[in-house]
Amino acid sequence: MGKKKSKLFKKVFHRGTESILKTFLGTRGHTKFEKNRKEKKMADEIDHKQDHKQDNKQDVDTYFIIERRKINYPKEHFSYYLVKDTSFDLTQATRMLLAYDTINDDKIQKSYHLQKNSLDRVA
Repeated sequence: MGKKKSKLFKKVFHRGTESILKTFLGTRGHTKFEKNRKEKKMADEIDHKQDHKQDNKQDVDTYFIIERRKINYPKEHFSYYLVKDTSFDLTQATRMLLAYDTINDDKIQKSYHLQKNSLDRVA
């Protein structure tokens, strides 16, 4: 009887159909099989959620704050500088832009702008 079950188990397991395998295992080994399957499914869902969060982070637009300086000598031209090396989301960048613009005394020589951070322009 034991040999017949093991051969049957090998045939069923080889086919890989879960419904037949569940029927064969019954209540004795079914719980362990289900537990392993649920753990694997939960781990896959967690990985998928983390990947989705990373994708969402990449989808959020980020901005740099650019300082534009007017230089008059030897001839009039403009120079552009990054205020900070890090990029910010729209709300934080707007707050910082307003703060820099408020602090700025010389509005004729300096002005601040937002530049969208996009990798399309690189290459």
